[in-house]
Amino acid sequence: MKSSKPSSIASTILAATAVALSLSTPALAAPNIVFSSSRVWLEGSSTLHPYKATSHSVDISVGLASSVNPTSLAAGLRKGGLSMLVVKIPTRSLKSPEGGMMNSALYQNLKADANPDISFKLASYHVVGGQGSKLDIEATGALSVAGHEKDVTLDAEGQVDGSKIHITGEKALKMTDFGINPPVMMFGAIKTADKVVIHYDLEGELR
Repeated sequence: MKSSKPSSIASTILAATAVALSLSTPALAAPNIVFSSSRVWLEGSSTLHPYKATSHSVDISVGLASSVNPTSLAAGLRKGGLSMLVVKIPTRSLKSPEGGMMNSALYQNLKADANPDISFKLASYHVVGGQGSKLDIEATGALSVAGHEKDVTLDAEGQVDGSKIHITGEKALKMTDFGINPPVMMFGAIKTADKVVIHYDLEGELR
């Protein structure tokens, strides 16, 4: 029987070592923005007074290109480095300072039992302005409220500070566009307007 050539044996050893190293070395985690302090609130008007409902339970899932890093977060986002964004808000996490009656009317009209979450799924975005660490963002995506989904365009302002990002903005909507009847309370004595303004204040950090 012919013995293996030295070069063949060396190649086999090198290949086995490479496989062993690949199995023993953990893969580097992809960069991601973690949003740990965020809030979303809506403001509207009624025949009695303005009202407001706020949620601090904002779940944000993000996908980034591997080229985005803490030293070039703003530049990476300008170049389309955000590949995925999904925002979910538990419907019943919205709370009004007015308390029980207002919250109950809100949940009923948002059909909270059948639709436990309000969500926004990003389709595309562009940085349309802003210089340096400031980003003026235009984002389009699908907004789902009370079981109705509608394409919307959101304008936001981003401020980058190192690896941290702060995003703020607002969007005016009509409840009836999502099949929602504006809440009525006290047997019709208090009626709310169709228009509401959604505000968002999101704080995240690239990790």
